[in-house]
Amino acid sequence: MEATQRTHARQFVEKVGLLYEQVGLQRMAGRILGWLLICDPPAQSAADLAAALDASKGSISGITRQLFQPVHRQRLETMRNIYGFFERELPALLERWHADKQGAADAVSSN
Repeated sequence: MEATQRTHARQFVEKVGLLYEQVGLQRMAGRILGWLLICDPPAQSAADLAAALDASKGSISGITRQLFQPVHRQRLETMRNIYGFFERELPALLERWHADKQGAADAVSSN
């Protein structure tokens, strides 16, 4: 991963962690989930998570035990699928939005 990608990844992970914290959940849980949404390969060991998140193995271990109960695994898979969908579809959606915006501006200027 290049430096710019690492910076964006860290920012994303921190934002997810802060979001979790704002709704009363553990910040580290959000950071772990944020990382798992964007990491490559998608399967990460506790050591991989600790290194990527600059966290202790104990912190990673305790939270991953909670997160990876069956219900959480299913939610994580759903979140990853949704994130992937938006990543694939966003460029086309933005193009349509720009075209629509341009069409509206053209209509106003022709009146």
